[in-house]
This record gives sequence, structure tokens and C-alpha cells, in this order.
Amino acid sequence: MMSSLEQFRGSKDWLKDNGQYIPYPSTWLNQRRWEDEDIQVNKPMSALQRAWNKEGEND
Repeated sequence: MMSSLEQFRGSKDWLKDNGQYIPYPSTWLNQRRWEDEDIQVNKPMSALQRAWNKEGEND
């Protein structure tokens, strides 16, 4: 359960809009969300990736 929580903390949904979509702890526990399989984790971008993304925004 704790390892799943760590994965969810970095997921796209939990980080979106400054954490607006993080479920209440009781909801997460009662719905057994740690058993969810599809967790898309945001990986930190390197400085090169951030620079590349900024350059693309100006096109």
C-alpha cells in the first residue's frame, strides 16, 4: 500500500492543477485505490528537455 501511495504521489492526476484532484485519504483507502494498476508517473524533466519544450512554445 505504501509503495503504491508513493507512485500515486508522482502521478499526472495528483500533480495536475496544484493537486486539485488528490482524493481524500478516506476515499483512497475505502476504495482500495492502491490496487489500481494504471499509474502514469510524471518523471522529472532534465534541463535539456525543459529548454527544448520552451523553444517549441515560441514557434
